[in-house]
Amino acid sequence: MDKYNFAGMLSLDCSKAFDMIRWSSIVRSLKTAGASSHVLKWTHDYLNGRSCQIEPGDSPTSIDSAVLRPTRGIPQGSVLGPMLFAVGLSLAGVDCIRNTYSQYADDLTLCAGGDTPAEVRGRLSTQFQAVKSVIDDCGLILNASKSHFMMVGSAQRLSRLEEDDNHILLEGSRVKRETTMRLLGVLFDERMSFFPHISEAAKKARGRLRYLYRQATYLPTKTRKLLYLAFVYPLVTYADATFFMAQATASEMLERVHNSAARWITGDRRLIHGASETALKTLGWRPLSEKRLLHMGSQIWASLNDPMWPRVMQVRRSSGSVTRLAQSRGLLLPKFHLKARRASFRVGGAKLWNSLPERVRNSMSLSEFRERFDSQVSHSLAGVLGCARQ
Repeated sequence: MDKYNFAGMLSLDCSKAFDMIRWSSIVRSLKTAGASSHVLKWTHDYLNGRSCQIEPGDSPTSIDSAVLRPTRGIPQGSVLGPMLFAVGLSLAGVDCIRNTYSQYADDLTLCAGGDTPAEVRGRLSTQFQAVKSVIDDCGLILNASKSHFMMVGSAQRLSRLEEDDNHILLEGSRVKRETTMRLLGVLFDERMSFFPHISEAAKKARGRLRYLYRQATYLPTKTRKLLYLAFVYPLVTYADATFFMAQATASEMLERVHNSAARWITGDRRLIHGASETALKTLGWRPLSEKRLLHMGSQIWASLNDPMWPRVMQVRRSSGSVTRLAQSRGLLLPKFHLKARRASFRVGGAKLWNSLPERVRNSMSLSEFRERFDSQVSHSLAGVLGCARQ
């Protein structure tokens, strides 16, 4: 999206992926990664020796099925299940999709950019063929009917798409272009506005909050607060750094839910100016916009300083190595063709980081960063957010 007029996303689905993956693929990938003989033997013993049987019930006429001993598949619901699956379906050696795919267990999404829709579809097809060979080698079966394809671009360019651009062929099966695509719980749209995701989250949150209004009217404040944090709050904050730069009108939908909950918890149902701010202060809560800013800044700090976090931000370099002095100068603002890219993490995050005082950026720990962020930035929230949105 930084270089091209269009971007494409292709989400692949495999039928019964956890039940079909070959054990040999897992062991081979571990061996290629340099695992010791003890790890290989332990993995082999963990997967082997399992059995399954269907018990219809306690009826005298019921007959149990024969005992089956699987020769492939990973136990679902286990802690190691997603990790072993990702090891078995390793795409690290596929050069044509390097840095252009997202994988979490059996959720696999390919991405490609191009100046024309045909170029995007061609690159996605090339990537798919490379990935398909790995999928076949693992014993998995692609389910084209549950795969999804979406083209990302400006409203003007998307309105001029031709008929052939509205689908992509996967092994003879036509996958139609969609306007939205769900990836790990986030609803992406073709303009990357995140309005469908925010609208859906706000609708679900309002529904749950209305239920609490009816069922928990006479509960004490502490219980109301606990119910909101358990059943509603996760909906309005999930993946908030993703839609950090969404339009203010969209973010305000979630803010209204949060404010309404604060008034309900404190028992202040007045719809007057300042009532929500008073309720939030009573509970010791922040507005969602402030929490989103703090979350975004914390993720950027961790990305720059914690070796366990992915390096998603580009530091302005004064020499060949990245130093704290170079970091204090700020982050590079990626160039982009698509207007939708303005709302991305890397663009909005770079603007936010560069607007922070140097003392805040040079914090030595995440806790220190959050403390300095609170004391020096929260009072100027409007200026910081406005600078990031420009």
